Amino acid sequence: MVDYLTQNDVENYDPELVDFAQRAAVQAVAPHLQNLEAQNNDLRQRLAREARHRLDQQVAAAVPNFREIDQNPYWHRYLLEYDPLSGVVRQKLLNDAIASGDANRVIAFFRGFQQEAAQASPSPHRSRHTAAPSKPVYTRAQIQQLYEAHRKGAYAGREAEWNRIENDIFAAQREGRVQGVYLTK
Repeated sequence: MVDYLTQNDVENYDPELVDFAQRAAVQAVAPHLQNLEAQNNDLRQRLAREARHRLDQQVAAAVPNFREIDQNPYWHRYLLEYDPLSGVVRQKLLNDAIASGDANRVIAFFRGFQQEAAQASPSPHRSRHTAAPSKPVYTRAQIQQLYEAHRKGAYAGREAEWNRIENDIFAAQREGRVQGVYLTK
């Protein structure tokens, strides 16, 4: 940054006068700077929304059912696994690809999931990744309701039942049976 005031200026004009002039300048310019900052933030948000919209369009063009896949608990389980080449959890890699707007990498995750599902499929009509899970799938709202009911005493005297439910919720998180953590967040 360029220093517009020199030590000679401060000595010649007295430090108090220099301080006064600086505060007056800041007061005169501050509203304009705040307006520019607000405009800059607005433009950043618009740009981020537009970039995300473009990313979603590109992914939709390459994988038309990506939103359906994104709701599949097996997809979320797949994302919790480690990528065999990088050793990093796939969800982190996908998040990085989304954040950087890299449609090709995002598409590659969906295609990798589809290929793995097709290879694991015992028949052409049913895949282990699209089969109905034998355990319940929870939504975030259902989990909130269960915990709220527990806080209000709905399971008083039935702690074994509550422990079974809570353990299943934790297992559901590990197994990708919780809906509400989506690509489009």
